[in-house]
Amino acid sequence: WAAAAAMENITFFPSSYENIIFRVGDKKGLLTACHGSDLSVRESGEAHVFHEWLLLYIKENGKSFVADIGGPNEAWFYPVYKYELNTVQNGDVTSVTCQIWYADDRVEPDFQGTKVKTRAYTYDLYVNGSGEITGGEWTGTSIYSPPKSLFFPLFPESTNPYISDTDYQTIKDIALHTDDFLEDDSPVRLLQGNYNLILLNEDLYTIECRAGDTIWLDLAKLDDFQDGIQVKIEDAMGNPIMEDTLEEDMSLSMPAENPPYTLSLFREDYGGGGIYSLRLDLKKAYEFVCPNVQKDGWNGFALTNSSDSSCPDIHVVAYNETGEPVATVMEPLTLYPGEKKTFLLSQLSIRSHEWSSVFSIKIVADRTLSALYLGGLSEENMSGLGRKRKGRRFVLPDTSSMYNAGKYVSWSLYNGDINPVSVNMQIYSEEGIMRKETSLELAENSLNRYTPTNNPFNTDSDNDWIMIETDGQRELEGYIRWTKDGSGGADSMFALTSMGTRFFVPHVALSDLWSTEVTLINLSDTENKISLSLVDGEEIESTGLTLSPFEKRSVMSSELFPGLGYEILNQSALIITSLYDTTGYFSYKTGGSSAYYILATDEQTGIDLMVPHIASDDYWWTGVAIFNSTDQDMDVELIPYNYEGVPITQGNQQLTLAGHKKRTFTIRDLFSSSPAGEISWVKIRPAADGLCGLFLYGDIDVNLLSGSELYNVETD
Repeated sequence: WAAAAAMENITFFPSSYENIIFRVGDKKGLLTACHGSDLSVRESGEAHVFHEWLLLYIKENGKSFVADIGGPNEAWFYPVYKYELNTVQNGDVTSVTCQIWYADDRVEPDFQGTKVKTRAYTYDLYVNGSGEITGGEWTGTSIYSPPKSLFFPLFPESTNPYISDTDYQTIKDIALHTDDFLEDDSPVRLLQGNYNLILLNEDLYTIECRAGDTIWLDLAKLDDFQDGIQVKIEDAMGNPIMEDTLEEDMSLSMPAENPPYTLSLFREDYGGGGIYSLRLDLKKAYEFVCPNVQKDGWNGFALTNSSDSSCPDIHVVAYNETGEPVATVMEPLTLYPGEKKTFLLSQLSIRSHEWSSVFSIKIVADRTLSALYLGGLSEENMSGLGRKRKGRRFVLPDTSSMYNAGKYVSWSLYNGDINPVSVNMQIYSEEGIMRKETSLELAENSLNRYTPTNNPFNTDSDNDWIMIETDGQRELEGYIRWTKDGSGGADSMFALTSMGTRFFVPHVALSDLWSTEVTLINLSDTENKISLSLVDGEEIESTGLTLSPFEKRSVMSSELFPGLGYEILNQSALIITSLYDTTGYFSYKTGGSSAYYILATDEQTGIDLMVPHIASDDYWWTGVAIFNSTDQDMDVELIPYNYEGVPITQGNQQLTLAGHKKRTFTIRDLFSSSPAGEISWVKIRPAADGLCGLFLYGDIDVNLLSGSELYNVETD
């Protein structure tokens, strides 16, 4: 400590460095750790040496030095920084009375300034005829307690093996830093996130949003300074919206009516305190939530503006496990008509010390985008979330036991509403037996995660399914995630919101490598007869299943139609009809991977559909299946776009699909005339309603698979 105090000429203030609060005591402690064994000049505390050090270091060089001025049997080092001398010459002896000033270490950790102590010494100096000091000795009471040793640190040398020269420079930067990283001469725009801040002078911020957005603001005072912090919010016209004193914690939810808003924090006395935290979140017109990021792998996002107007001020925000915003991890961006932006989470500005708290990513904008998430482990698996789904009533189609080493199912519920939502939930076995019923109250703007060990049913079972229904007309988003052996993401899917009596599987894949599995859930309390018709223009073969009330059943396509070969099945699509309400999903599986899709319905067909992202190079491929669910011929135009949103008109493809006919292709094969990598996304425009389909991403070895249903240009 004494070496650090002598060498580091710093006036300490608390500050927020990289969004970490460093109090004065923190800075002193870090610097002390850097001076554990400084290379230094050392001498004994003889009287004439002590006198020479006063002259050399303090007078001539303006430096302090360290002296051991404790009692005879103890070592107590202090930085000496000032002195006064009175001398009396008597022949070749100079008698000196000396007073020194030094800094005391017996202060509170966050003490600012110097606690000054003084001490007086007397000694004689022996001088030769040339006026040179040749020796000296302590006199009076100083004989019994003189300085025992002296040292002058030359440069820091830490005994801590974890503090390098680079670390020392970082610690110096931290120690010298004042105020916080947001400080500016003009009001600073606040983005969604959690900020740890210092109030050394008035702090001014702007909250920019649009009328109709909702603002959530949380403030907390983080020090014990007695005076509170004054908080004021004004709208765009300067009208005060809120004025209050922050004593401990403060929270508010506010609909934006006349933005932007100015937030100011101030106090009468800026000395001795002013550490606070501020958390801002915004509810905007469009949200895309990725409830789980792949922490031990990679995470990629594609944002496409498929509309004819620009989409400004798009935010990418990281959230922690409890659904609180950690930070906005990308500068707000604008997407022009047709433009697409792709990025990996690892490329974004997430502070290293905040990465461990990031659990989810939310993309918010003022208008609808087409967003896609893909994440996975290299060469192991890939999961994805595509076309947004939400509803007042939906199904989570699978569960797993905590003891199932081969399968781990987790699920999430997102309430993006500005009010709490009550939900009623029932969990059913595969056989249709209701195991338990419960209810939950989901807080506003909350993302709630459940696993086999913390689910609200307090049950531990495999292969069950869950019905969720909200009160009133409020809608939720539900997500299910399958993982392999509890680690890598195998795949993800939105909850099943498609409920009815007629569904489509646009493509049946069956070969030595591929298989297709269909899972159906009877939502009725009545025995439900289900017809499954294999079609390729005309019906090839039909089969039936009978599901007991609330039964769930999974069946492979090869088991449904055992008499048909691979070639016939691969050319076909599947039409599923039922007597009573049903829901379900289907999956494509290979030896090492799988991709999951919600069953398509008539409501999910469209005039303008799209593949929001194209992955086609020497490693990745993008496959597409489109199906004409009507019994009439349909012309279909496929329009590729580049990354700037410009249609590649020379690459347009015109197809004709007969009724109940499908077409499968890879983007590379269909648009072979376009250079690889030029196509960013593809619009699929049928001449009439009734087209549905899907897209699938895979690697060259088919170890990584994921995809989604085709997006609707207007709503996704």
